[in-house]
Amino acid sequence: MENKEVYSFDLSYIEGISKEKSFINGMVTTFIEEIPSNIEKMENSLKSGDIEEIGAVAHKIKPTISMLNIEKLKPIVLELENLAKNDGSVSEIELLIKEMRLGCNSVVSQLKDKYIK
Repeated sequence: MENKEVYSFDLSYIEGISKEKSFINGMVTTFIEEIPSNIEKMENSLKSGDIEEIGAVAHKIKPTISMLNIEKLKPIVLELENLAKNDGSVSEIELLIKEMRLGCNSVVSQLKDKYIK
C-alpha cells in the first residue's frame, strides 16, 4: 500500500490579518502562481550547482509557508535554507527540494480545488 503524506494548510493567520475575501483570495492566488516557479528555480539551481541561490529562494518562500501554516513544510524549508548556507550535502538538499515539490504541489492542488472557481 502506498504511503501518501497529507500536506495540510491553515488560513487562520491570513484570516486574522483580514477577513476580506479579496485579500484571502489574493494571498491564495499569489501562492498558487509563485510557488511552482520558486520550486523550479531551486531545482534549476541544484542542477547548475548554485547552492547559494537555493538558500535565497528557501528564505524567500519561508514566510509564505508559515503564513499558510503548512506544518510539514516548515522544517523542510528551514533545513534547506540552513544546508544551503552551510555547504550542506547536495544529496540531502536534492531530497528536500523533492519533498518541497511534492508538498507544494499538494497544497496548490488543494487550494485550487477550494478557492479557485
